[in-house]
Amino acid sequence: MKPFEAASLLEDARTLDRVVGPIRSVTRSVLRSALLRDFRHGVWLGPPLHPVLVQVPVGAFASAGVAVVHRNQASGNDGAQRPPAPIAIPRS
Repeated sequence: MKPFEAASLLEDARTLDRVVGPIRSVTRSVLRSALLRDFRHGVWLGPPLHPVLVQVPVGAFASAGVAVVHRNQASGNDGAQRPPAPIAIPRS
């Protein structure tokens, strides 16, 4: 079975509609509230909230990379002494 076939089967499963229907209506009513929408859009902050929240993981990722390079340079390790980590690549 291909990956997208499984998603299509799940999407077309009509038996799940009875369970998902009430959950969907509650979720939509909560997410459509003006107060929550304004909070998500960053109205209370001024600029949109999404770009601010994206900066945290991007900054952490970049800082970790800089820290690793700095640590390797400070210890005299150029990275060539350590074997590369194994990577598992699934075959289809």
